[in-house]
Amino acid sequence: MAHFEKIGTDLYQVNGRVHGYVLVRGETALCVDPGPGGWVEHLDEIGVRRVAAVLATHHHRDTLHHAGTLVRRGAVLAAPAAERPLIAEASEFWRTARTCVLYDCGSDFFSLRESVPVAHELSGGQALDLAGWRVQAVGLNGHTAGSLAYVVEHAGRRLACMGDNLAAPGTVHDLHDFHCGYMDFAGGAARLL
Repeated sequence: MAHFEKIGTDLYQVNGRVHGYVLVRGETALCVDPGPGGWVEHLDEIGVRRVAAVLATHHHRDTLHHAGTLVRRGAVLAAPAAERPLIAEASEFWRTARTCVLYDCGSDFFSLRESVPVAHELSGGQALDLAGWRVQAVGLNGHTAGSLAYVVEHAGRRLACMGDNLAAPGTVHDLHDFHCGYMDFAGGAARLL
């Protein structure tokens, strides 16, 4: 189980440069932010035969590295409605992106390189039954303009999945998360708080 660290009942953290999570029920899983690494080919180590659904907290390609692979294998992807174009239309974004003059500290340029279909678009406050898991979306824009946290009921507990919004207690992922426009530190900080 070198690819996974058990952190709760049928709950695993994916080890690697970017942490994602796998919630297991029987032989079926729900993945949250399926980041990079070889873990997808080793899901059987934790008894998973099928990934039914993927939750994306935001559009960054590091946290969604394996989203396309899992969707091609039959999983459905739920993602923030505000970031759907940067996921489901990523190929078009790159085809039309202006890269010559960037006066913005936004993270659109850390989007996926290829489009991945989004089956469910969520906004803060919405709830969804996703492959037997009850998922509540919570608006958490700050790390990205449309990022969400998810509260998931699993194994008798409520879990909060926040993506890269918290790096450690009392810290943020990086200072750029405060910038939502060119040198908009005050506005970005207010949104993050």
